[in-house]
Amino acid sequence: MFICWWLAYIWSSLEIVLNAKFFLASNFDMKDLGEANVMLGIKILRDNDCITLSQSHYVEKILKNFKLFDMLPMSTPFDSKVHLIKNRGGSFPQDKYAQIIGSLMFLINWTCPDIAYAVGRLIRYIHNPSMEHWDEISRLLRYLEGTCDFGFSYCGYPNMSLFGICLFCWNWNFFAKSTINKVES
Repeated sequence: MFICWWLAYIWSSLEIVLNAKFFLASNFDMKDLGEANVMLGIKILRDNDCITLSQSHYVEKILKNFKLFDMLPMSTPFDSKVHLIKNRGGSFPQDKYAQIIGSLMFLINWTCPDIAYAVGRLIRYIHNPSMEHWDEISRLLRYLEGTCDFGFSYCGYPNMSLFGICLFCWNWNFFAKSTINKVES
């Protein structure tokens, strides 16, 4: 049995959505569950013409799982004054460190790109973390506690268009060989 969730906001015409549903129902055993509230662990909140994507429940689960819930939130995810180095002394449990890094990578991919730099710095030490590395993970988790209710809001404004630039650098001399693509919708 195939279960399909639909976000009617993807298409501009209700007729297209209904035709797609009819086509799928005629070829597959399908059940329409209505509008999705959670998809792939991401909360979908609707308000008038806006959709907000949030993973606050996932952040809370991480914090509770590692016993860092209800701590004083931080305003930044990473302290730029801290210079992490390779562990040369006692180590922190690698499996616990790797679990947290994996959970943070999932957040980066969906709703928390603001922690990408911090996680990128911390993932370098996943093979042999120290207590200093753990302290920085704790700081990052405290930042997430303060921002766990944040999310991405997509609102439909009439004159809004998507704009993106894709830049490829083929060698170290950036200006010698590069290709720039501009995409507009």
